[in-house]
Amino acid sequence: INQWLWLNFATISIVNDIASLHPETMTPGYIKITAPNIMAYNSRILAEALINAPAGAITVDSLGEMVIENSVISSETVFGSHFGNIALTSHNALLLNGSTVNTLSLGGAGGAILIASDGSIELSDSFVNTTVLPPIGNSDVLIPLNGDGGAITVQAGKWLSLIHSSLATSV
Repeated sequence: INQWLWLNFATISIVNDIASLHPETMTPGYIKITAPNIMAYNSRILAEALINAPAGAITVDSLGEMVIENSVISSETVFGSHFGNIALTSHNALLLNGSTVNTLSLGGAGGAILIASDGSIELSDSFVNTTVLPPIGNSDVLIPLNGDGGAITVQAGKWLSLIHSSLATSV
């Protein structure tokens, strides 16, 4: 498999910017990228939900190798439990170098992150985070949050290396 998808200073994004009386009935958009090999350099893959729309999910799947360098992959929502999940999967090797993968929710459950490879996974100077913050406008009031920070799952078939990197979930 010698073909590569190059994302060089690229931005791929989806924004759900709508207010709905019944956001739970809305189907969010999503980003799905599948290629033999994937190289992202100084790039961004973003799913954002504004107002009360659900955030979109992000799936990046490499049939061979995946290299994400100096890039950001993020799914964020500003309302409740309408989070988006992120899945990065590679069949041979997955490298995150100087990159951030995160989900963010204001006031609800955070989105989950999956990083998986049948081969090796290396995180170097990278951050994988799920975060839930208080809702906007309520910084002086203690409001119970409606969920957890979101699960982080890392599955390596051969080996996992973390070099100056972190995996964190927080509320």
